[in-house]
Amino acid sequence: MVTQVTIGDTIWLKGEFKDRDGSYADPVTGTVTVNIYDTGENLLYTLSATKTDTGKYERDFTVPDGGGYLIFEYTGLLDGYTATRRDTLDRQFRNSPA
Repeated sequence: MVTQVTIGDTIWLKGEFKDRDGSYADPVTGTVTVNIYDTGENLLYTLSATKTDTGKYERDFTVPDGGGYLIFEYTGLLDGYTATRRDTLDRQFRNSPA
């Protein structure tokens, strides 16, 4: 999924984790991270996240200046495996046409 975001705005990056049965589940404590990459797959940031409910996490993030997409990735250790969820952010200048 690609989400359009405005440079300079603070947004919420949300991530969810589910077990094999499809129920929300928490990864091992201390293993949830949010990684943010540029379009060249270069790691720009590694951030912590806040648990909001079982299996649900969020992190505030101020969209940095620059062109191109950003990819954010939630990772955590769940049932002995690394669980990963990724989404794409399309940075827009304020008042630029979509």
